[in-house]
Amino acid sequence: MKFGWKVLIPANIAWILIVALLRYFSNQGTSRSVIIAFAGGVILLYLFASTIWERAAKNRTETAISRPMPAAPSFPIPKLPMDISTISVPKAGQERVIHE
Repeated sequence: MKFGWKVLIPANIAWILIVALLRYFSNQGTSRSVIIAFAGGVILLYLFASTIWERAAKNRTETAISRPMPAAPSFPIPKLPMDISTISVPKAGQERVIHE
C-alpha cells in the first residue's frame, strides 16, 4: 500500500500532466522540434531524479552498515520460552505422556 501511495499515484499524476502538455502543444500547432525537445527534457529530468534517488538510497544503506552495533545492556534479560507446551497430546488408544 505504501508503494502505491508514495510512488505509483504521483507517477501516474506526472504521466497524465506530461501527456496533457504534449496534447496541448500538438493542438496549438507547435512544431515537432519543440515537442521533441520537451519530451527530451522530461526524460532528462527523470534520469536526473532517479540518479539522485539511487545515490540517496546508497548513502542510507552505507550509513546503516557503518553504524556500530549497540552494546549489550548491563541489566539481565530473561530467556524466552522455546516450547509452547511440554504436554504432548496422545494419539487414539495411547497413554498420555507428560514430558518434564
